[in-house]
Amino acid sequence: PYPEYPAGTNITINSQLRNNDNGRGRTYTHRIQRVVGGDASNSSTDWSSIQSWESQPGIAGNSNGPPRSATYTIPDRPGERICFRAIVAPVAGQSTPTYTTTDNGPRYSGRYCIKVSIPAPVNRLPTGTVSGSCSVNISTTVTDPDYSGALNIEVYKDTTRPSGGGGSGRVAQGTANNTFTWANTRQHDDYAAHVFRVYARDVQSDNTVVGWVLVGSATFGPCATPTCTITTNPSDIEPGQTFTVSSKINYSPGLYGSAITDAYSNMAIVVTAPDATDAYRNLNVVFTTIDYSHQGSDDGKGTTGLISANQVGKYTIGSIIYGQTNFGCTGDITASNKPYVSFFGNDVFAGISNGCTGWNYVDGKIRTFTRADYAGSSVQFAAMALGAIDDNGFSSASLRGPPTVEPNRPNGLTMANTTSPLGNLGVSHCVPNYWSKNPGSADTTASLSLTGMASQRKLYDLAGGSLTISGEVGTSQHLEIYVDGDVVIDNNITYAGSGGWASISEIPSLYLIVKGKIYITGGVTQLDGTYIAQPKDGITDSGTIYTCSNGSATYGVTDLYTNCGSQLVINGSFIAQKVKLLRTFGSLRYAILGEYPTAPAHDCGKAVCAAELFNFSPETYLSQGLPSTETPYESITSLPPIL
Repeated sequence: PYPEYPAGTNITINSQLRNNDNGRGRTYTHRIQRVVGGDASNSSTDWSSIQSWESQPGIAGNSNGPPRSATYTIPDRPGERICFRAIVAPVAGQSTPTYTTTDNGPRYSGRYCIKVSIPAPVNRLPTGTVSGSCSVNISTTVTDPDYSGALNIEVYKDTTRPSGGGGSGRVAQGTANNTFTWANTRQHDDYAAHVFRVYARDVQSDNTVVGWVLVGSATFGPCATPTCTITTNPSDIEPGQTFTVSSKINYSPGLYGSAITDAYSNMAIVVTAPDATDAYRNLNVVFTTIDYSHQGSDDGKGTTGLISANQVGKYTIGSIIYGQTNFGCTGDITASNKPYVSFFGNDVFAGISNGCTGWNYVDGKIRTFTRADYAGSSVQFAAMALGAIDDNGFSSASLRGPPTVEPNRPNGLTMANTTSPLGNLGVSHCVPNYWSKNPGSADTTASLSLTGMASQRKLYDLAGGSLTISGEVGTSQHLEIYVDGDVVIDNNITYAGSGGWASISEIPSLYLIVKGKIYITGGVTQLDGTYIAQPKDGITDSGTIYTCSNGSATYGVTDLYTNCGSQLVINGSFIAQKVKLLRTFGSLRYAILGEYPTAPAHDCGKAVCAAELFNFSPETYLSQGLPSTETPYESITSLPPIL
């Protein structure tokens, strides 16, 4: 390899002639030649013009002339190869002895070559200037005052200049003289980061060639930050339920031509679970086909994912990645149980009309969880509401069909005050003012056990506080308990002798009429009787029954799953301004069509997997309770319902 010297180095070239008795008596010209680049062969056409540094007078035969030398400064031409040689030729016209023809020609010494080393980086040429975003402006000015030959520039993206040039990374090339300013706009063709490198070289009129040199570089981040969204369908899922993930990336239509249509054919979405032990913690959802032909407006394509069977919580979906580009899109999907409610033996009615004494107007609606096959929240007979009932969100006639003859589930007995699609109830609706029947004389006891109480109608005034109540209503025991204030039910309330009464007179009854709120704690699993909550003026949310509570306070949403996971069975009915169904037992995934309280247990371990199960049992009708100001009925006739 050639020795390398940095630009500016002074090197000394030495040579010495010897006359071996040829051309005796003649005068010789002793010169040193230089060649840059090329083959540096002995052909005189390969060499630059002769550098006349020394002249050599005649030398006596068989003797040496004095040594000669010249100093040469290495030019600032990185990558340049420079060779030297000595040339000696006789000077014509001198008196000399006879000499051969070959003595007339020049004689050459062997050549000595060096190379100008290339510093890193090379700063002799100005650096390229790049600016812009999606359209990258690259402007480079190269000035070389040493020569007036042509200057060349090439620009490459992400690659070094390949040997021989012209590689696939080249995006620009230009030619000019002495001072060359090149400016152009190049497409920054995707959202990835790129490095643009500018190379330059000189090609001189004397065939001097400067090797390609990196004169500058600039790094661009993504040319634009796309906006992106991730959505799931359904947006809330149960553990184990499949869901569809869809992505949408917004970018300027036509910015990259048609190439981007194929560029995003493989993108990954990572689903991260809330529990590190979950087997599906890093579920990769891979798009195999994405159609971006509607650039900027397409809704993207989706694929399905699966959350593990028992894991609830919030999952983060995001990190859409193409190549090395992370778009940073994120979205959440919450896997949670979807408890449902079931009613047997009677109808469900929602809503109270204006002007009903003891109640506030409410445009009652029914909105619950029901599966696509109509298993889930339902009523055995009719569903009626003054407002809307979600279409297929709550099934009526739950134990029917679906046969070909109406009425059948899911909405054969559904009637709302709407003309479509679920019929037109077309009525007003008032509930009796049960509170008006209170006996008037009040007790201030704050805790009450129903066990062993004699049949009675009694009023409790808690002066803004709450009454805690529980116990067993004994055989033949009939109670009407009125409470001015809130009630906390902290244990089961049941009828003694359930199913084994010898006569109608033995059937117990309980009517709990509260002017305030009824709180049912999470440990309560059974309530027998009729529970009524009427609103009280000036008290927010009074008239509400909460099916799960922490004493006289409700749980936060995040605590319901832990504290309200038992099923609540109501053998009777609720009548209230509002009912908050807060139990988290079971879920839609356990629901089956035709669930019935006396059927065999199935997936959840019970016959009905509803979180709240209402049985309007016969004893509600049969037991006449205490005599009141209302005229008691004397007989009951049971007829099959007209369905």
